[in-house]
Amino acid sequence: MPLQPMITAARHMISSGHYLATEAGHAVLEAGGNAVDAGVAAGIYYPIPLHRQECFVGVASGTDLPETDRAAAEVLSLPMYPELQADQRAWVAESILAFYER
Repeated sequence: MPLQPMITAARHMISSGHYLATEAGHAVLEAGGNAVDAGVAAGIYYPIPLHRQECFVGVASGTDLPETDRAAAEVLSLPMYPELQADQRAWVAESILAFYER
């Protein structure tokens, strides 16, 4: 599986900083969800809190959000949705195992 696959759609548009977030948002729209649902699904995949991301330096620099930082350090977000194929689930599981076996 490529590190960052191309995700294309004919009826929807999702943009994010991570392809898994894009994929999650797209899956929500394909399943009949709305833009808010897709945004929530896409937002789950950000491993770095928004106030720590470089693109928000001028907006949130110096912001202290200790609970957000704690949650980001502890939460493991996995790509899980009904359309996930068996080979994709296996790839996720194998990737997690490989990480912890290092």
